[in-house]
Amino acid sequence: MKKYHYSVGENHFGPFSIEELRDAKISKGTMIWFEGLDNWVPAGEVEDLKDLFKSIPPPLNINKQPPPPISVTKKNRSNISNSEIPQKKYKNKIVIGILSLIAIIIIIAILKINSNKPDKPLNKSNEETFIKNSSYNSDETSVESEKSYSSNSTYTEPITSQPKTYTTKPRQKTEEELREELHQKEMKKPKDHLSVTYRLNYKLFSGKDEIIGKIYNSASMAIFKDIVLTVVYSTETETELSREDYVVYDYVYSNSEIPFNIKTYSPSGTKRIGVHIKSAKGE
Repeated sequence: MKKYHYSVGENHFGPFSIEELRDAKISKGTMIWFEGLDNWVPAGEVEDLKDLFKSIPPPLNINKQPPPPISVTKKNRSNISNSEIPQKKYKNKIVIGILSLIAIIIIIAILKINSNKPDKPLNKSNEETFIKNSSYNSDETSVESEKSYSSNSTYTEPITSQPKTYTTKPRQKTEEELREELHQKEMKKPKDHLSVTYRLNYKLFSGKDEIIGKIYNSASMAIFKDIVLTVVYSTETETELSREDYVVYDYVYSNSEIPFNIKTYSPSGTKRIGVHIKSAKGE
C-alpha cells in the first residue's frame, strides 16, 4: 500500500495511509511526497487524494461557543466572606450615632426653650436684655454641645480585604488549529511570501520589449492567485518615467512557482526596467 508524507512549515509528518491523511484533514495546498516522486507537490494535484477534499468539513470555531450559564443556589449564601460582616456592623454603628446626635440636639433645644421663658412680664428694656442674654447663652450652649460631641464621637475606617484574582491556564491549541492560524496569517500578507525573478529581451527592430520571469510562493499553507505585477520604467539615473500594472491570472501554490511573460513598449529614454509584486489574492 502506498504511504504518504506531508509537511507543515519546516516539519514533516508520515508515513500515512489515505485513511490516516483523511483524519489529519490536510488541505489542497498541503505539500505531499510519496515514494516515486522527485519533489514535493500540493495535495490537490495528487489524483489518489482528490476524494479527501470532498468530505472534509470546515473547522469548528470553538472560541465562539457561549459559556455555560452559572447557577446560583441558596448554598452560595454561606460563602459570603467574613470581610462583609464588619462592614455591616460599622454601618449600623454610624446610623445609631446619627440618631443619637439628632436626639441630643432635640433635647438641648427643648431645654433652651424652657430655660429662656421669663417668670414675670418684661418691659421694653428688660426684654432687650433678655434677648441678648438668651442669644449669647444659646450660642455658648451650641458650642459646648458641638465640643462634647466631637470629643466623644469616634469613627474608624472599616478594613476591607482585597479580592483574590485567579488566572486560568490557556488551552493548548491542536495541530489543526495551528495550521489554520498559520494559513490565515499567510493569506493576510501575500507580499511577504511572493517574490519575482525576470530577464529582459530587447527587440530593437519592432520596438517591443519582452519580460520573461517566474513568481515564487514561499508560504507553507496559503495559495495565491491573480498576482498584480508593477513594471517601472526608469532612466540611467533611476528617474522614474512611468509604470504599468499587469495581472497574472493563475494560481501559485505554496512552495512552488509559475512562469509569466509580459510584452510591452518602453517609453522614450528608458534604460532600466523593474518588476515588483503589487498585490495578490489568498486562498
